Amino acid sequence: MLDTRLLNVFLFLSVTSAFSISPKGPQTNSAATLDRHGLRGTSGRYEAELCSYLWGLDYRLNITLGSQRFEVLVDTGSAALWVAEKGFNCTDTNDVQNATLCGMTNVYDPSISSTYKNVPETYFYQAYVDGQKMKGPAASEVLGLGGMAVSNLTFGLATSVRSLYPYGYDGIFGFGLPQNQEAFFDQPNVRAPNASVSVPSPLEVAISEGLLKEPLISLSMNIPSYEYMFGNEAKSCNSGQLVLGGTVEGVPVTGTKATVPMLGFNPQTLDFPYDKPDKNYVFYSLKVDSFNFPGSGEINQTDYYAFLDSGTYQNFFPGPIVQAYAKSVSPPATAAGNGYYDVDCKATVPDFSVTIGGTKFTMDHSDIISFVSTGDPSDPSTWVCQLGMVDANVNDWGGNGTRLFKLGQLFQHNVVSTVDVAKKTITLVERQPQDIGSLPA
Repeated sequence: MLDTRLLNVFLFLSVTSAFSISPKGPQTNSAATLDRHGLRGTSGRYEAELCSYLWGLDYRLNITLGSQRFEVLVDTGSAALWVAEKGFNCTDTNDVQNATLCGMTNVYDPSISSTYKNVPETYFYQAYVDGQKMKGPAASEVLGLGGMAVSNLTFGLATSVRSLYPYGYDGIFGFGLPQNQEAFFDQPNVRAPNASVSVPSPLEVAISEGLLKEPLISLSMNIPSYEYMFGNEAKSCNSGQLVLGGTVEGVPVTGTKATVPMLGFNPQTLDFPYDKPDKNYVFYSLKVDSFNFPGSGEINQTDYYAFLDSGTYQNFFPGPIVQAYAKSVSPPATAAGNGYYDVDCKATVPDFSVTIGGTKFTMDHSDIISFVSTGDPSDPSTWVCQLGMVDANVNDWGGNGTRLFKLGQLFQHNVVSTVDVAKKTITLVERQPQDIGSLPA
């Protein structure tokens, strides 16, 4: 069952600043092929099944590096792949060594791989806003994902991981844009801007090797069922799809859809949005027309911008929107600090939707009331819930005055998202309501 301690751990899985990537005994593993979880690929379209962990707090997929298998977090808010190296050093946020804190099950052993290559004088340094960090040298290996084999992929080999909690995943797979990562020349312990080097992202390498039928990445993440959330299993597969080179198929949708342009940054001043020839694309970012609920018309008086971040659990929305919505819940949600709101797990919530490209995308009520702890399933007084939206102006997750908000898992449960990396467009298709069962009586 959900543990209250886990909630805040998963809220900042993706970004430290506008131009940096965020990261994230073990045993060495070996597997010649991925024989589980429906991994398959045909004619340049590669599909990987997602598994939901920790009662819906994160989504993972299986990959291979050489012949070694890993289970990695799916993160559209970063752009690099990293796993821990055998013998890596694990510390807490005070840099005190704690071998059990990081929680990796599988670690990479270069000595048993015939396809491993060292990448000279190149290092990864990735940091999360909540204090998590990884650092280590770059390596090159053959990546296996959904039937696709990517040769000469550069990834981060973590020799040091600073962690808050034993997450249980083996690393992070960033499916974002190549500008959203950090690697440095001959600087293993320093983040010096003048020492940065360009390292192609995994998605960029797959495209450059001609492996994808189309330059598309498509994602669906299912809402966890109440049976799973109140059960004793920490893992649930068949929980979504990630598709490279095509779009997610077989997911019931309503037909409501919108295609919008991806928004760029000024590479010098970080102004956003920015639409001149020298613009950089860092996130899967888009314009939000409005946030909609009873009484929201008086609040939506400015332009909003957000990005799709599958590595963040809750949504990070504008303060006035979250504050007004919290009051409209019956009984009202109460501020719990740092932008979070506690709410009665059986509260009545008004409908809430997000308008993008002139189209309203409605959030399921189960994504508005988010379970933190299920306690005793038969005793609702032991349940703990929070609103599925965080006041980003109070939290100020990126330290940027919060000009860019987050559409996390609790929004993305309700859509199929497809990014055309070449055309720089984002398409959202609304999903049909999902049958997740009922709360325990």
